[in-house]
Amino acid sequence: MTDELRDQVMKRSGMVLHSIEAISASRQPLPPVYCGVYFLFEGDELVYIGQSVNIVQRIHAHEKIRHSGRDITSWAFQPCAPEDLRALEHLYIGIYRPPLNT
Repeated sequence: MTDELRDQVMKRSGMVLHSIEAISASRQPLPPVYCGVYFLFEGDELVYIGQSVNIVQRIHAHEKIRHSGRDITSWAFQPCAPEDLRALEHLYIGIYRPPLNT
């Protein structure tokens, strides 16, 4: 996914992009607790899509991905109601088919 396409998708859907470095450095929840679908990027490549009722906490848990050969550099999320998590995650995985979801 190119930067331009990622920016268009995020603008259209209301997603918010955060730097992994900012989250790791702060060691504090940056935004309030958000429920939704999140997107992990390695550079320009979307590598994983997941869902959580506490996205910030879940992103911290993904830091182990760095040790498996992936360097997650940024993340984005789409807030949604808890009852919509599974369907929205499935929809995005079907559209983008990130390598760590296959």
